[in-house]
Amino acid sequence: MVVIKSIKEDSSKILSLAYKDRENGDLVIINKGKRYKVHKTIFHYAIPHFAKMFASGMKEATSKEVILDHPIESFEIIIDWAYCQPIEITDENVRELYHLADYFNIPDLALECLMILLDCFSDQPMLEIDYWRTQVGVIDIGKIIDRYICLNFRKIISTSKFLTYDVDTVDYIVSCNKLDIDKEIEVFDAIMMWIYGNIEKNLVHLPRLLTKLHWYSITHTEFIDKIASNSCIKGNKDCHAIIMSAFGLIHLGSSDSAISQNLKLEPRDFHGSPTRLFFLTDVSESKKKVEWLDDFGGVQEICILDYDPTLVARRLQHAHISEHCFSDYIVQIDWKRRRWNHFKNDELIITKLFEHVITFEKIPEGKVCLKKGPRTIELAPVALIEHIDHDGLEIRSVTQYKSWFYTIAKSFWSKHKIVVEEFHPMENIWKLVSNDISAEYQHYEEHGRNKNKHLAFGDYLILFLDDSCSIYDINSKEWSHQQNPIRGSTSNTVFCVHQSKLLAYDFCQHILREFTIASGELVSLSERKIKDGPKSSEIFSASREFLKYSHET
Repeated sequence: MVVIKSIKEDSSKILSLAYKDRENGDLVIINKGKRYKVHKTIFHYAIPHFAKMFASGMKEATSKEVILDHPIESFEIIIDWAYCQPIEITDENVRELYHLADYFNIPDLALECLMILLDCFSDQPMLEIDYWRTQVGVIDIGKIIDRYICLNFRKIISTSKFLTYDVDTVDYIVSCNKLDIDKEIEVFDAIMMWIYGNIEKNLVHLPRLLTKLHWYSITHTEFIDKIASNSCIKGNKDCHAIIMSAFGLIHLGSSDSAISQNLKLEPRDFHGSPTRLFFLTDVSESKKKVEWLDDFGGVQEICILDYDPTLVARRLQHAHISEHCFSDYIVQIDWKRRRWNHFKNDELIITKLFEHVITFEKIPEGKVCLKKGPRTIELAPVALIEHIDHDGLEIRSVTQYKSWFYTIAKSFWSKHKIVVEEFHPMENIWKLVSNDISAEYQHYEEHGRNKNKHLAFGDYLILFLDDSCSIYDINSKEWSHQQNPIRGSTSNTVFCVHQSKLLAYDFCQHILREFTIASGELVSLSERKIKDGPKSSEIFSASREFLKYSHET
């Protein structure tokens, strides 16, 4: 037998015919007294709630009538959805439709409504976790909220909003398993930050929150230095049994007492997957090559990506899509389909916070905007900072630290000075960091913007030029200056933070350098030549899980 052609009927056409022929349906739904004839099989497969109802053994499983009590307009939209008919989500019906889709366990529709609600009914960059954690019934949507928390944990706990959450919300946040953290002690620090935010009110909840820690992942030194010596814990008698049980688990490996205190014995999953260093190189205007650094210091090609301008800003449910913020633009990679797109504009610096795009105009007194779905929300412009002549400033680069940004601006009124500022989108305020860095940046004008690099590393802001390096301690708010430890021009070097180290890759000499910070100075850890190293335009750190998606067919 020889197959000449393989064809199939258009399923949407069949469903449309069934939609028009509902009078011959075999199920009657009576909703608020209004009768609807539908096809039982279609509702069984299209709406999980009905599938569960029909398989429950209840009278609805055999009855030809189902009685409901839901808003009529929204329920009729659910019927249209079941038959794959086009529906309209409006500002008037979206909230009601979300709750109905959640009730009927329709994840795709519930998610679409949720995204509209998040984009169109809040001007804040961050998800209102305290509200939405109580508004989710669909398991898939709950997983998306959890993933949002995990990806943004460090940013969430750095906001003033975190300190206002009730204990149930804090419990929910710290109980998420795959938090984007390096050490479990970061969760303890977050708990204590919340306690200190209103110690008279919150201290009573400390024992409850301590049971959410994954004690197995806390080291002996961390336990002694930060937990056992904590004055709030020592002074709270309800914490004593928990701490003694945790001591037995960490130091003696004894789990009996820990079990009786309902402590978590298993280690936290953290990121869920180790990270790898990736290289992204231009092959042509429409193609990029992705490579990764293997365990032996070699570079392995993963795939070639094709340009796809139809890719839109990532939605949280797409685990196979990643986004990477570089100096002034974002690159999006669809690992499964091997596609890429970028969000780039010569007049803007484009970055992201809490899964939303934020843009900074490069011109003096430029606008700062938050993109939420179809809306553009103007935030406080840089000109609101006092004591600076903003007619003479032009933002050159932006880097993110926790839930805020540091901007580097060039001064027109003083050729050899730059201005460093903080911008806090959640509070919508600007703060001056420095407007008096000059001698170390005397070559700023000569060398141009591309030779100036800056990024946040740990609790430090690092600024590079060809012959100098300035480091700002974010906690002490003090500057230190040193010679640039990167030999050669920084214009040939790209940077990223990977596995708690600062990496600098010179793509002309194919040299990869590793740095850390000690006593406020940038210290070299290693330097190695990458054999056949890529002439990479960018490097980035990402989960090795993306390797799995890239090999799927």
